[in-house]
Amino acid sequence: MKNIKLKTKSIKISESLTSFIKEQILNKTKVLMVIGLVVATLIISMLYSSDINLSNESDTTLLYVLKQKVIILVLILLSGWVPYFYIPAISYIAYIFMLSGDIISVMGSNNTIVALLMNILPCAIDIFTTSVITAIGIYMCSYSSKKYKYATRTSFSFLDLKIHFYEIKKNEEKVNELARKKEEKIKEMENNNVKIDYRQIIKVFPAMVIINLLITVLQYYIN
Repeated sequence: MKNIKLKTKSIKISESLTSFIKEQILNKTKVLMVIGLVVATLIISMLYSSDINLSNESDTTLLYVLKQKVIILVLILLSGWVPYFYIPAISYIAYIFMLSGDIISVMGSNNTIVALLMNILPCAIDIFTTSVITAIGIYMCSYSSKKYKYATRTSFSFLDLKIHFYEIKKNEEKVNELARKKEEKIKEMENNNVKIDYRQIIKVFPAMVIINLLITVLQYYIN
């Protein structure tokens, strides 16, 4: 009986995670992945065909590289708490620029074709994991924006000003019409009464960071 309960609980957890990924993460990740690959390809092509010398002469330690990656990925996620500005998307593009620069540096220090071929798959996985993290950040930003709208729903608005104006003019018909509109808006605002699903984020985010760091270690040693 206990085993059946545990199985049922694990199925429910799996279903909720699958639902979260499908509804909130999957489509965003697909779009970000395409954008990331296209932008990275364009940047690498442009930098490689230019006269800029980006050969990598740095003796940066692996620990330093991993720490920097963790900090960047955490910041991409946490910036999603800021409503309206969609900072994770901006940070994502900056990350792609940085990643492309790293690839060009490797190509400048080693055999160009070999370096490119050895980094294609790790780079694609890096972009994928960062796309998932960015998608979560965008989801958080979207929900933060909705929560902010809901929190300010009772604030004095232009509609309230109009109602007050027609009350002064004693135009009851207009007052009633605007009052109905206000009620409808309040009902619509209930759609913004949302909660960020931190439980699912905690399940996805660490996994993506671990995969990203493993790929970083691989790239560090092959380059």
